[in-house]
Amino acid sequence: DALRESEERLRTFFTQMNEGAAITDSDGTIIEWNQAAEKLTGIPATKALGRPSWDIQMDLMVPENRSEERRAMLREMTTRCLRTGISCFSLPQEHEMVRGDGSRVVVRQNICPIRTTGGFRFGSLTEDITPHMLAQRALRESEERFRDVLSQEKDYFAAIFDSVNDAIFIHD
Repeated sequence: DALRESEERLRTFFTQMNEGAAITDSDGTIIEWNQAAEKLTGIPATKALGRPSWDIQMDLMVPENRSEERRAMLREMTTRCLRTGISCFSLPQEHEMVRGDGSRVVVRQNICPIRTTGGFRFGSLTEDITPHMLAQRALRESEERFRDVLSQEKDYFAAIFDSVNDAIFIHD
């Protein structure tokens, strides 16, 4: 009874989390794919489950990076990581991804090994960081525009500061 309740809590957590979550078996086949992964990728669970993870990765890869060599490299890397239990990446990875509808998003992905009695599986959590990246870009562009205006108006600001007793110094 306690085991069943624990499994239900974990299942509810997995299905209701905001991050796209997937789990592969020890062969690299997708065995879990939550609703957030469906929404993020545009790939329904019915099309993801039972497929090799490297095939899903290729489907989501930007077209200019797709190649059979890349597929083979992903397959070899995944197989090695599943054999050793060492994550393919030590830090979260940020990359551009193409959804099923062709739109692009920037995602941050964490991959971690899951030890089982039969070896290793991998879990993956993926979140859409496109809004964050767009906000960073807008801030950089705004700062660049401000610096341009300021550099063009240095003489004007210097004249204003010379005419007041309490000046604010701006140093570039």
